Amino acid sequence: MIDGIRLIERNYMKIIKITAAILATSMALLSMRPIPAKAASKTVSIDMNGDGIKERITFKKSQYDNNYYHLFTVSVNGSRRFSSKDWLYDYNYKFIKLGKKHLLYINPYSDNYDGPRLIYEYRGDKLKKVYDFDSLYGCRWINSINSKNNKIKAMIQDSGAPLIGYSSYYVTLSYRNGRLKPDSSTLQVAGYQNTNNDSPQMKRYSLPVTKSIRIYSDKKCTKYKQTVPKGTRLRVTKRYSTNIKSASFYVTGDGYSGWYSSKDWDYDVMLDGCTGVA
Repeated sequence: MIDGIRLIERNYMKIIKITAAILATSMALLSMRPIPAKAASKTVSIDMNGDGIKERITFKKSQYDNNYYHLFTVSVNGSRRFSSKDWLYDYNYKFIKLGKKHLLYINPYSDNYDGPRLIYEYRGDKLKKVYDFDSLYGCRWINSINSKNNKIKAMIQDSGAPLIGYSSYYVTLSYRNGRLKPDSSTLQVAGYQNTNNDSPQMKRYSLPVTKSIRIYSDKKCTKYKQTVPKGTRLRVTKRYSTNIKSASFYVTGDGYSGWYSSKDWDYDVMLDGCTGVA
């Protein structure tokens, strides 16, 4: 009877830790968002195309009803160049310097901070979409986005990745032929949560796997290598994906190393302490 009570107490404490970790992640997302815009209309002057002349960029949210705005627009020099009729609470934007010009990152968002995450270039008096983060597997939020050495570097976040749940990754984008493209299909894992730890910090933890898993010697997961037993402590360091439907994750630890396929994943197969949401 006492053992049963202790088991209930342990499970109860684990639920509390998971809830606290999810709340901590939500607060971290708030603190890492690009410049938040609160006014219904805001105008910024900046040289978008690198010709030495500043454009007037106006962001506007309108048609407010029942706690939502129903229209978001971006105008350049008084002419509307982007509009979205999806319901939204607010929006993020950021100008990203690339060479002599500035690209525009915009993110109108609604519930759970979900919404499109897009990058535009001002070209020929129009805003041309040069990247959509929805083209990346598991990209639900953008934690940070900046430019360095004429490249765009972003940290993206997944809310429910195989094995590791809430997790973040580094992606580098290069401008080629009028578009931004990832430099590699393999992304480095920045970190993931560990609810067994009182700290909400996301790192590449070494944690025991809750069930045995199959791993492969190649990133496309076509060559079976071995089975990793339940309880083996693993660390996830890389992610490979060429589409939005599947990915593979490089795991290493306790003498094992290889790629784990998202196609083999079931929701109850996680590293112990990792969690996520749909």
